[in-house]
Amino acid sequence: MAWSNNIFYIIFLSQILLLSYFLPRKLLGRMRHVLETYPPAEYPKLYPRPVEHYRIAHWAFKIACRCVLALGLVLLFSIMFLVDHSTFADDGFISEAFPAAYGLIQFLPLMVLELSEFSHLKLMRKTNTSPKRRADLHRRRLGDAVSPKLLGLALFLLLACIAYDFYVHDF
Repeated sequence: MAWSNNIFYIIFLSQILLLSYFLPRKLLGRMRHVLETYPPAEYPKLYPRPVEHYRIAHWAFKIACRCVLALGLVLLFSIMFLVDHSTFADDGFISEAFPAAYGLIQFLPLMVLELSEFSHLKLMRKTNTSPKRRADLHRRRLGDAVSPKLLGLALFLLLACIAYDFYVHDF
């Protein structure tokens, strides 16, 4: 077995775990947090559909991601143990098409989630019948985005760096 195949296995396993396990777990945690923190009784504009619809969608997303995770692990182990690597061209190197094709499958649940989010936001806009709001516009200042103390510290450090550079190179 070539050393490049071992690197391929590690990278492909990290792709499988990151995009099919850790990222969906984070997304599901955030969705669960919104449902628990902002209940429909207190925030009805946030839920244009019944809450059960969102729970079913979360469950379907979770199952789809687990199926993709299982498919990826099966694909990885089949490449590792069932495929004869000596038949590959280029001294037994594995084709990069495996992770690319699997990556397309991996993004399907995420794409469906994003499209459903788009339709959810569209429904929220449609159900919002409140009158238009007005806001007073004013110019943004640098102090609005960055703390003046941190800005002063950055300026001081920049000047100190320039002074040190002059000192090292004998002015």
